[in-house]
Amino acid sequence: MKQELHDCEHLYKHFVYYPIKSDEEAYAAIAAYCTADGTIGYMSSSNEKLQGAFYSKYKQDLDEINVYLYKLFPKYKQTVRLKKSTSGHDDGYQLQISNSICQDLLSYGVPIGRKVDTHFLVPEAVLKGSDAVVKSYLSALWAAEGTTPTDDHSGKTRMPKRPVLSMCKTDEDSLREYFVQLQDLSQKAGIESTVTVNRVSSFDKPYYAACLNIKTNANNLVRFYEYTDYRFCQKKALLGWTWLNYLNSYVYASEYRYNTVLDGVRNGETYTEIGSKLGLTRGGASRIYSSIRKGKTVRAGKNFLFYPDWLKDRFDPTDNSLKLAVVQKFNLPGADVFNIKVDSPDHSYLLANGINNFNSFETMLGRVYYAFDREETIREDIEDLGGDVWVGLDFNVGKMCAAIGNKVADEFHVFDEIVIEDSNTREMCQEIKDRYPNRKVTIFPDPSGKSRKSSANIGQTDLTIIKEDFGFRCISPAKAPPVVDRVNDVNSLLRNANGVRKLFVHTSCQEVIKCLDGQTYKEDTNQPDKTQNLDHMCDALGYLVTSQFSIRKRHVREFTLHTIY
Repeated sequence: MKQELHDCEHLYKHFVYYPIKSDEEAYAAIAAYCTADGTIGYMSSSNEKLQGAFYSKYKQDLDEINVYLYKLFPKYKQTVRLKKSTSGHDDGYQLQISNSICQDLLSYGVPIGRKVDTHFLVPEAVLKGSDAVVKSYLSALWAAEGTTPTDDHSGKTRMPKRPVLSMCKTDEDSLREYFVQLQDLSQKAGIESTVTVNRVSSFDKPYYAACLNIKTNANNLVRFYEYTDYRFCQKKALLGWTWLNYLNSYVYASEYRYNTVLDGVRNGETYTEIGSKLGLTRGGASRIYSSIRKGKTVRAGKNFLFYPDWLKDRFDPTDNSLKLAVVQKFNLPGADVFNIKVDSPDHSYLLANGINNFNSFETMLGRVYYAFDREETIREDIEDLGGDVWVGLDFNVGKMCAAIGNKVADEFHVFDEIVIEDSNTREMCQEIKDRYPNRKVTIFPDPSGKSRKSSANIGQTDLTIIKEDFGFRCISPAKAPPVVDRVNDVNSLLRNANGVRKLFVHTSCQEVIKCLDGQTYKEDTNQPDKTQNLDHMCDALGYLVTSQFSIRKRHVREFTLHTIY
């Protein structure tokens, strides 16, 4: 591993176009695309049979729709063909669909006839569907009708040109109602937007244009591009992916400036000392602190590259990958730890030869739990299967946390959580007992509970309260494992070296999700940042995972990546 690391000049990540995973998602995506960039109508020779088609400038996108149509309708057989315009010239591609498929899509909620004259809303199957179904519908809608991700050519902002989804209708009220539904669905995904409806022209009757406008602050755009993968439009999907990586890097750089200034002031450093860490003057550091005090946004700074310049040195179109240059490699004195400086604050890259054993460099970059993935880790089908209840428990007087789940084969499923502010061990145990009466409960607590007495009588400890007062089984090592080992164990269960995931979390466990997704490292260290108040639930889960799923049977070298701008 040491030789491979020293031979490496770049780290890489590759664009992946995620497939649809269920029939329900496929229906939602196909219905959305047909609503925006397709048509269904009666055949000219009959008022009974329907005919329809999908349209696109790119054959590969209709080929993908064709694949899912065949999966949903095995008897269906059609090919993508060139579309002739009224002038007789080729005008993109079309994929025709039969009467039976049209009838099926019509019953799902796809509009029939001229959409500008038709009243339609978001299909009930989408409104009542899972998060994945809603995501599939919105992603395909944005692919067909949304603007293409691109930079703002004014050169005054590092944000992309505002993403806008627009449609026209003759009925202002129904148009507004549909777009308010789209806004509500986006809001549930954490994406902030506004809706505008304006009269645009008048011929024999007035027309109205509605726009769903995504708010262009960096964090909101990150959520938008994470959520919207532009289903059935690979060109937009690839651009959205590059923008997501750029914006993640921008957000990280902004947070670094914010935290460096705030921590420096709290530690009594002068503005000159703080500024030297960021390449700023004394006045620049002072202005950032003034913005923090006023609650204003702290940006990445003028030295942060604009999107085209950032992309130019990173994007390789031959395999749709982004590369991260390694600018310096060195060893920590007296330690078996490699350190690397890279040319971006972004993370989630692989070694040039594809190695990523999840015990290595990524654990020292930005997010502590880099293997956590909202799409893959969070599931709605997680449930309490009965039997033994396993509880990871973190003792903390200010905020006691418990992560609760079942072992399912060689996986661990988190289906519940408990967070109690200003609490104690006895109160937490009573809550667990009330939730799971007459069940065999095993607690995996913080090993320091052997001596800590957060709510104990004389001679008692937190662990004796768990075992003797409440009768729970308690498994705790004699000594707390190193933090890095616990983190690596959780990351390995989230996704191991072979890409296999064995840790899943129910959508209702918002504290577990927030902490796994949000905890980061202290700058230039391999220690999780505890100032974010995101460590307690992660620690609780980690005690359980390390106890029952530990991968640490031998010493593994750890790599640290420091970042520069």
